[in-house]
Amino acid sequence: MVDDAPDSRLIIKSVLQKLGYQVTTANDGEEAWELLNRCDDFQIVISDWVMPKLDGLGLCQRIRQEPFSKYTYIILLTGMSGKTNLISGIAAGADDFATKPINTEELEIRLRSARRILELEHTLAQQNEALARANVKLQVYATTDDLTGLYNRRAFQEHLEKTLLFSRRTNETLSLLMVDVDYFKAYNDTFGHVEGDIALKIVAKLLKDNSRSNDFVARFGGEEFTVILPNTEMRGARFCAEELREAVANHPWMERNITVSIGVTTVAYRREQHEDTQEMYSRILSEADQALYRSKSTGRNKVTHFRPRL
Repeated sequence: MVDDAPDSRLIIKSVLQKLGYQVTTANDGEEAWELLNRCDDFQIVISDWVMPKLDGLGLCQRIRQEPFSKYTYIILLTGMSGKTNLISGIAAGADDFATKPINTEELEIRLRSARRILELEHTLAQQNEALARANVKLQVYATTDDLTGLYNRRAFQEHLEKTLLFSRRTNETLSLLMVDVDYFKAYNDTFGHVEGDIALKIVAKLLKDNSRSNDFVARFGGEEFTVILPNTEMRGARFCAEELREAVANHPWMERNITVSIGVTTVAYRREQHEDTQEMYSRILSEADQALYRSKSTGRNKVTHFRPRL
């Protein structure tokens, strides 16, 4: 309750307390503004229009400009009349008006209206929070592989395209690893699909745990995985690939030792290149796949870096 007249403040405070409200009073708009900034529990502000320092109109404008966590319902008290004053009050952010001297029944009715609107605001806020949480879950479901918990192929494609665009703007080098579990069909046929799924989960965890924090690890499909290595040249990419290969090969497998073959490609995406992002995406995938085929066709459990002669 904001009013520079002590008698008016006390009378309205008494009325509000009898109606069951917890009331804090302020002498003017500046004091009210300090109170609002110290505590976000205030739901309703009843303010006189004409006050020294900061009047009711100015207080309205400040409240509406500040992104408070909850909506504040504002009732302006005024002895002024006329459409112009009402319009300026609404433009400043007032929700309702009451005339002075205050009428108890009128104030009670306006407060009932305020409570209905605040309850609606609260309900809408809860619904928006629930919707935001649901959207986050949907985004996770849309970009996550169900079996391994890694990013899925869709997320991989989106991230690779973004990384290519960034590399083009900054003239940075990036590398891509294509990882394939060796003889996985035979492993499935021998031990069953349940054990095969367990093996894929372990491989996925080994790839994730042994990659750098800014590397992007995804399940490409089936027994194939991909790792995007941003700002990584040929030598660094080869080192990362060998670490991943060794992590899988040295894992204490229960049923049978599992290894992976890895194809690596490194590209420097220069701004003067004429390829668009989709063309570059297709090319880098093709190069990594060719290098992977070379690893598999020359003995498996090895890393091959793409060369045009391949």
